[in-house]
Amino acid sequence: MANSKRKCLHCKKYVTEWVKLPVGVFCNRESAIKWSTAKRVKDNEKAVKKRNQSFKKKVELSDIKSQKDKTQIAFNKVIKLEELWQCAQSGNQPICISCSKPWTPDTNHDFAAGHYHSRGARSDLSLNNLNVFLQCNKKCNSALSANKHGESGTHGYIEGLNIRLGLIGANKLLAKLERVKLSTQWTGEDYEMLRKWLNARARYLTKELELFNDMNQA
Repeated sequence: MANSKRKCLHCKKYVTEWVKLPVGVFCNRESAIKWSTAKRVKDNEKAVKKRNQSFKKKVELSDIKSQKDKTQIAFNKVIKLEELWQCAQSGNQPICISCSKPWTPDTNHDFAAGHYHSRGARSDLSLNNLNVFLQCNKKCNSALSANKHGESGTHGYIEGLNIRLGLIGANKLLAKLERVKLSTQWTGEDYEMLRKWLNARARYLTKELELFNDMNQA
């Protein structure tokens, strides 16, 4: 077409005379060479970056302790949210399993996912939800080392399970925890996969709790 113009892929200028190549239109061959050279450099940089990211990912996944620690944090968060969500639905007050201290938004920072069997003693149960309940952190979980039997005027973890599950239910749970011996030979990829699910679950529970609170305050 007379007086038609095309945009050069390299200099971005519109020209009336051009060189057409399979990759696009250029104002001249020099522009085509410059574009090709720049693209090759950019593609090489992307390839190097991708290889570096892939290597970094492999290194991170090979650090099993780091992967487990990250997953433990995500797991503990979900345990807290799950119990808060269950209490919100049932209308029950969230409390510490071993001393019945009530949870409130103001005391949220002092509540943790309290393991009945410690992670050091039973690493196979560190990510087992049957082994973990909401517990006040400063006193029962930390100072009293899970407070299983009731110290400093508290009823303790075991009695807390009796209160919550009934004597038969609590005994069944404790017996099951004694029997469970899950494999702890997890790979970095295993921890990463579980962590992705936990993070998604945490986001869901957080939104549900926010919606529940908004509805009850309306």
